[in-house]
Amino acid sequence: MNNPRLLKRFQLKAEQFYLQGVHMYRQKEGHPPQVVIFNKKRRRTILWEMHEDNAHRGVWAVVKQTTLHYYWPNIREDIKQHIKSCHTCQLRSTKKMHIPITVSQPRHLFSKVYLDVMKIPKARGKEWLVACRDDLSGVTECKALAKDRAKAIAKFFYYRIIMCYGIVLEVVTDNGPSFQKDFRKLLRNDGIKQISISPSQWPSLVPAACYADRITVRRATGYSPYYLLHEVHPFLPCDLTDATFMVTEFHPGMTDQVCKEDSEAGL
Repeated sequence: MNNPRLLKRFQLKAEQFYLQGVHMYRQKEGHPPQVVIFNKKRRRTILWEMHEDNAHRGVWAVVKQTTLHYYWPNIREDIKQHIKSCHTCQLRSTKKMHIPITVSQPRHLFSKVYLDVMKIPKARGKEWLVACRDDLSGVTECKALAKDRAKAIAKFFYYRIIMCYGIVLEVVTDNGPSFQKDFRKLLRNDGIKQISISPSQWPSLVPAACYADRITVRRATGYSPYYLLHEVHPFLPCDLTDATFMVTEFHPGMTDQVCKEDSEAGL
């Protein structure tokens, strides 16, 4: 290289990189070493882990999390393009997609109703509230109950809905025990269609959602809540896969054979 200025610039840039084991690392002052990823397939996997497997965070948060562990040329641009191509994020974005409002069209008043039971603070021996709302008019009928029983729900529905407003064509409920046995028997006898809503799975996803929130870097602090609490960065699956700065005692290509042998030996 004949140009001294270009040579100097190249040397300064090259000083950031070093080889250790089978990996090249990039070290910048004040930051942990980043694993340099050359394989394009591995890059795509990393982006998936940092975005799709981490609650579909935005560009800024994914850039901060990814560059903490990895480096490759144009990494920020690759992250932007990856998130732009995320189907789930596109569906969520109200700016990119406007879904027309779906309007229910029941035939007449109280032809379709929504029925639900809610637990409330106990008073005067009652701690349950059953509510039935007409889909067309929005009119609601309610009653306080002592117990959440299918028989009591059926009685309410017969006397307060059918006897007052006529035969209902459709009733929407959840799959709770309140809408089984006696209640379903009543609907069958009167030829009323029951539409059961599938129960939500959100309770099982709470721990994962909390973890994703704790490890996400915040703009206000520049750190994740996890780091501010423990003074260490969160351990991610990629740290073990690529032997990042988080797991210096591991190296790429290790198998789980030793762990299995130790487990079998009771260690």
